[in-house]
Amino acid sequence: MRLQEIQQKQLDPSLYDDSQRVRQLSEEHGRLSASVEEMMTKWEQLSLRIEAITAEIDAS
Repeated sequence: MRLQEIQQKQLDPSLYDDSQRVRQLSEEHGRLSASVEEMMTKWEQLSLRIEAITAEIDAS
């Protein structure tokens, strides 16, 4: 997963010799983190809908 790759790169002290690369990776990390958060929210909403529909089916 790209997010994990970036996190690994951020652990390398030599990365911080290149401020432009640090900025690029930080921006990409931010975008990917936001995307993951959005997908998790959608997944949680869909899970709740599935539970509600399953409960309706079981009740009938």
